[in-house]
Formats: sequence, C-alpha cells, structure tokens
Amino acid sequence: MKPFRTLVFSPQAARLSRLLLHDPLFHLMDSTDGECDVFSMIQKNQPDLVILDDALAGTDMDRLMARLPKECIAPPRVLLLTEKEYEWDGPADETLSPAFPDAAFFHALHQAILPTLSRAGNQLVRPRFETAQALCQSLNVDTVLKGSTYMCLCAAWQSLMPTPASMGKLYDMLSDRLSVSPAAAERCIRTAIEFTWLHGDLTAISALFGNTVDAEKGKPTNAEFISLLAQHVKETALKQMREQE
Repeated sequence: MKPFRTLVFSPQAARLSRLLLHDPLFHLMDSTDGECDVFSMIQKNQPDLVILDDALAGTDMDRLMARLPKECIAPPRVLLLTEKEYEWDGPADETLSPAFPDAAFFHALHQAILPTLSRAGNQLVRPRFETAQALCQSLNVDTVLKGSTYMCLCAAWQSLMPTPASMGKLYDMLSDRLSVSPAAAERCIRTAIEFTWLHGDLTAISALFGNTVDAEKGKPTNAEFISLLAQHVKETALKQMREQE
C-alpha cells in the first residue's frame, strides 16, 4: 500500500503533522511553519498532496495557485486552509477553515484526494476492490452484472474514507473512472442488489451483515448495501495490516 506523499506549509505545521501521523494513507515528506520558497519545495519533492495555508508568511497564494497547474510536471492535489473566497481558474481541490476541528481536517483531507482514488490500478484501491469482489461472490452476486463491479469499486473507495462520501459523489467517481453516467451507475447497482436479494445466498447475507439487513423487509438501498460492504472491506484491510506488522 503506497501512501500519498504530503507536504505541509502552514503556521499550524506542527499540529497538521501530528494529525497526519494518525492516517496511514498519508506519508509526511516535509513541513514548514515559516517563510520559504513553497513552489521550489513542491518542484523538488513532487508530492501527491500539498496542504497550504494562506496565513503562511511570504507566500503569494494567488500566484502560487496559478503556477501549480501550469509549471508542475505532475501538479499535486491541494488542501487549502483559508477563510477567503478565491476565484482561481483552477481552485484548490478542497478548502478548510484554519480554525478546524480534527474530524473536519480528516474529512477535507480525503475529499481532496478523491479523484486520485478513482484512478485505474491505484495501489490503494485494488486490494480493497478485490476484497469487495470476494465478499460479493460469497453472497452469490452475479459478477456478470455491471452493477457488481460498480458497487465493489464504491465499497473500496468508501472504505478508504474516514467519513462516508455521498452516493452522488461515488456516482461521479464512477463516471470519471469508467465513463458511465451517474444515473446509469445508480440503476446498475440497484439491479445487482435486487438480483442478490432474489437469488443470492441468504445464509451468507445474514452471516455477513447480521441483523443490519432483513430479506423479509426488502432489499437495502444502494447506500446501505455499499456502506455495509465498505465496513467489512475496511475491517479486512485493517486486519491484514496488523498481521503484516
């Protein structure tokens, strides 16, 4: 599992660095809380993610944000700490108030990297996607159905997020990743779940989901099914990480 290489430029660098240590998805390459040549450091380190703060001394944020997409070979994702409303052509991927609670930071952090998580073959996503596939096969989900692939990808992405993304966001990620319309993705996933509830292994469904679902009460919604699937994918991934330590 390859973590996202991250640089931090903020007067709150010490706090941000401590928080990053609690999330294995991110590797802190370097941080600074004072005046420096931010662009040169980004060019030198080629990070996947940059956390910027417009309160950082000596940094013209408008100029920096304009240079990143034009002059970087591989522009990083950007999480910007700010109270201002900027009007860039290429805005930050996510913004956050400098007076943030810890939970809000982790949510913004993961929102900033969502498009990266949706890329094909991503080393973080693939093993979780395969775990979701194995779980679906144990339920006797018809793997020929497109919805099977869609919900396994959604579960893999969801399992990597500290707080659940909306189904709308997941459908948009599917659209970006597989060139399928959000409406078509929603229908395909719903069809796969309906098939599972009609023809799947109810004993396996009960064993996997316990009392959280009841076949007699009707099938779960797309969000409910994917959320439960993601929970088991995440638990499996954490168990594997502990075994490797």
